[in-house]
Amino acid sequence: MSLLDELAETIIEGDKEGIKEKVQKALDEGLEPDDILENGLMKGMEVVGKRFAADELFIPEVMLCARTMHTALEIIRPLLEAQDKKAKMKGKMVLGTVEGDIHDIGKSLVEMMFTANGFEVVDIGVNISPEAFVESIKQHQPNLVGMSALLTTTMPAITKTVEAIDKAGLRDGGDLKIIIGGAPVTEEFTEECGADHVIDYETNDFADEIAELTGNRGVDVVVDHVGAATYPDSLKSLAKGGRLVTCGATTGPNPDAGLNRIFWNQLSVIGSTMATPGEVDDVLELVWDGTFEPRIRETLPMSEAARAHELIENREGFGKVVVIPDSEL
Repeated sequence: MSLLDELAETIIEGDKEGIKEKVQKALDEGLEPDDILENGLMKGMEVVGKRFAADELFIPEVMLCARTMHTALEIIRPLLEAQDKKAKMKGKMVLGTVEGDIHDIGKSLVEMMFTANGFEVVDIGVNISPEAFVESIKQHQPNLVGMSALLTTTMPAITKTVEAIDKAGLRDGGDLKIIIGGAPVTEEFTEECGADHVIDYETNDFADEIAELTGNRGVDVVVDHVGAATYPDSLKSLAKGGRLVTCGATTGPNPDAGLNRIFWNQLSVIGSTMATPGEVDDVLELVWDGTFEPRIRETLPMSEAARAHELIENREGFGKVVVIPDSEL
């Protein structure tokens, strides 16, 4: 096995300590930093992406591979910069959870997906102030900034962070794009934040709008929480070789399969529960201790179960509908 193959294999294994030794050995033997990146590290991440698409690797494993990649990049990035060479990746993202919010699982899932698709992701952590976001953007010069909030009480921090970025003039050239996400984020909220593009799938043909925005290319990844109502257009929105991650079937579990689009465009459809059972337990602990407050839209007695179904089926409002025994009300 060549040294470049060993580098790729170490990425696939998610060996954070081993990658330091392998990268240093490659440099000591005279391999160029850009060769190490393109023909070693990136080859490993390509395999990770394919195995994830084939359900051979799962989210925690891919996150470990992504962090192993970051460890390697920390070693070779200064050498690439010294040689005035740029890492041949699709782009760079600064990613964090906004001030006052400590949730991490959704952010880590975004980091994993972008890293597996050829982006360099700088994860600056949780509870990040607007000023810290601004400083990180200045330091890392990304193409994308991702910020998330799980709690309705921390949503204003997204607005403040976007305003701080704009006040610093970091979007003046139009090269920096901002992605926001989280359970309480709505179309109206994204518009208030000054989003470049907002598409309401209930009132617009989002596949057609995506085609127009991307020059008919499509996007590399679609995460679909909705199910049958959006699945056909989610497939249609993908570029050749793209991935549809399905993690919900609220509007029905049996959509048109779209097999012709899948095989002609070599698409991958991936099922995800968005977290391991252990990660779900960790989040629930934060609910039980009061750190997170679930968004409950309405609590109804069991005798009004039909009304609860109506609320869900009409898809109006936001939050969970809880049904409990009449005796507990």
